[in-house]
Amino acid sequence: MKKSLIMGAASLAIAAIPAINTFAVGTGTQTQDVTVGEVEETVYSVDIDWGDMVFDWRYDASTNAFNFTNRLICSGVGVGAESGSSSSFDGLYQDDACTEPAEEPFAGPFYGKVPSLSTIDVEDSTVNGRIKARASFSTENGYSWVTGRFSSAVYATINADGSYSFSQDLDNGYLEALAGSEGTTSFNGILYLEGDGTHITSDSVHAGDKIGTVTLTIEPDLN
Repeated sequence: MKKSLIMGAASLAIAAIPAINTFAVGTGTQTQDVTVGEVEETVYSVDIDWGDMVFDWRYDASTNAFNFTNRLICSGVGVGAESGSSSSFDGLYQDDACTEPAEEPFAGPFYGKVPSLSTIDVEDSTVNGRIKARASFSTENGYSWVTGRFSSAVYATINADGSYSFSQDLDNGYLEALAGSEGTTSFNGILYLEGDGTHITSDSVHAGDKIGTVTLTIEPDLN
């Protein structure tokens, strides 16, 4: 009985080995087909989040001229509820519409007018592949004197007047890749506008005008 059991196991092991096509041949050339097995398909999945694309035309006392700057929006600010002089609370409000200035006795939460950011955020959840994202800007008639430039939050600094400055532009408008969550990749870009210096008065622009259009191109990253 013991010997028969061992032989059975050996027979099963031999049967589990994949069959190999072997043929007796003579001289000459031989061929064998090479074929495709499984194919992993690329499934593109991209989420886009647009920031605030409204710019104010504001006066800059240091240059005695107007410039496009990110508009001010009302937002909660991290100021404690401790008492202080009224001057230390200048520019702070007690309502989320920034219409009621903070008054004594001071008590939070507080709100303030802070600059928005014209961000472009892309999250890539593509399976079996990846993408790259490129932003470009085109102007409307009457605003050809405006140039749209793209930078990243990495290069942004906020000025005393609430406007932003950028130390470096994105390479050819390609959004900067950042590490995402759960295996995704995030991309970030920020639009800012510059004039050519010829339109510097309050009469140069009108509220509600369309300045231009941002175009975001998503393409496979094959590099």
